[in-house]
Amino acid sequence: MLIVDDKWLLIGPNRHGSLWSTRVLQAAFRTRPAIGDSPRHTPLCKIPEQTRRGLTVVGIIRCPLRWYLSKWRIYWNTAIAKGLQPIPFCEFWEAHWLDPHGVCGKNTEDMPLPRAEIGAWSYHHIAYHCLDAPAMLRSMSRAELAESYPSRLSADELMHTETLNMDIARVFGPGVWQHFHKARNGSGSGQFLGLYTREMLRAVRERDGWLAGFYPQFCCHERFARC
Repeated sequence: MLIVDDKWLLIGPNRHGSLWSTRVLQAAFRTRPAIGDSPRHTPLCKIPEQTRRGLTVVGIIRCPLRWYLSKWRIYWNTAIAKGLQPIPFCEFWEAHWLDPHGVCGKNTEDMPLPRAEIGAWSYHHIAYHCLDAPAMLRSMSRAELAESYPSRLSADELMHTETLNMDIARVFGPGVWQHFHKARNGSGSGQFLGLYTREMLRAVRERDGWLAGFYPQFCCHERFARC
C-alpha cells in the first residue's frame, strides 16, 4: 500500500499496475510507502482502521484477460531467468486461473476460498477492494456477489491499468504528469490476447464476466465481447 500526501491510500493486487503507479506518485509527492506490517500488495480488509481512517481509498483494477496473461508473462520471464523451461499459456491458465492462492495469489493465502465459482481475477478484486471480503467470499454465491457488489465496494476511486496515465492525473491532480517518464509501465500484454482459445474466453466470461460487467471498458473489448 502507499499513503500519498496524507490524503490517499493506494492499494491493488499484484500485476494490476500498482508498482508503476507507486513509483509515479512517490516521485510526484516525494512520499514513501506506509511504514508498518503491511506489504505493498495488501487487501483493504487487512489494513488497520486507524491506518486508513480519513483517507480516500484508491484501488487499481485491470481487464481480466490482460491480468491472466500478465501473471503468465511474469512467470515465463522468471522461469527463463532461472534456466527453466516455462509452460505455454494455455497450460498455465488451466492450472491457476481458478486458484486464488496459487501463483495468482499474493497476501491472500489466509483468506477463505470462495463459495462461488469465480475466477482468480474476481476473487482478488473482491479481496482487495471490499472491507468485508472474507465474509463475502466465504458465504455468498456468485449471484449474491453480483447483487451486493456495488454496495460493498469499499474503494472510493478505481483506476484502470489500461488508462492509468489519465486516471492518475484525474485522481491525484495534473501535477503528476511530469513524473510519468520516471517510471516504466510494463503492463501492456494486449499483443498476447490471441493466445486465448474460444473455450478459455467463454470460461473467463462465465467466471469473471459477472464482475467485469460493472466496467464497460472491459466488456467492450473485442475478444471479450465475442466469446
